[in-house]
Amino acid sequence: MAVQLTIEFEKLVELVDQLPTEQQQYLVQHITEQSHQRDLTPKERIELLNSTVHDLGEILPDFSFRREDWYSDDGR
Repeated sequence: MAVQLTIEFEKLVELVDQLPTEQQQYLVQHITEQSHQRDLTPKERIELLNSTVHDLGEILPDFSFRREDWYSDDGR
């Protein structure tokens, strides 16, 4: 039976916080399974890919892409 309630998101979070840990974990598992039952939109795919990008700052001026500089060998 589907229940249709109008509830603010903040209130929902407060209610979930009151659940026992086991029920919270079950809820997370349930929501995760539900989310995998549909294809991602192009915008969601881009957001997912961008979430894996880490900005490590500027490249140092003396940085070298040469293998020999990294491994101190002659390329063998």
